[in-house]
Amino acid sequence: AVSQTGNDVTANEILGLRWIRDNTPNNAVLLTNKILYPDSFRSFITSAYTERQVYIEGFGSTNLPNTQLVSDRISLCQSYYCGDEETKNILVEEGVTHAVVFKSKQDANIILPGEIVYENNDIVVLDLVGYK
Repeated sequence: AVSQTGNDVTANEILGLRWIRDNTPNNAVLLTNKILYPDSFRSFITSAYTERQVYIEGFGSTNLPNTQLVSDRISLCQSYYCGDEETKNILVEEGVTHAVVFKSKQDANIILPGEIVYENNDIVVLDLVGYK
């Protein structure tokens, strides 16, 4: 169960994030919908459990060089998680290889671009570039 502060990580989230670690190249770059929810205190959960680079993570505590870059990246994340195919192509051009969807933070009716390569009750992983 998730605590009232949102600090707990579900067993299924851990399973999915560890699947990424064990089944993606070391140079994979992940997109995560966690960045869109500043109320989530688990800001570095994706990079911590996957041991992979994340396109943008850690709401309010990012080490990116300027606020415009942060704003642009968050905007692309918002567009992708709203199902925009063209945004997927832009993200791939910028090096993103996979998208992580924490289901508690995503509208289940939105179809996201990419191939589902892992899914459980709490998390979905989409391959954006066709890694095999």
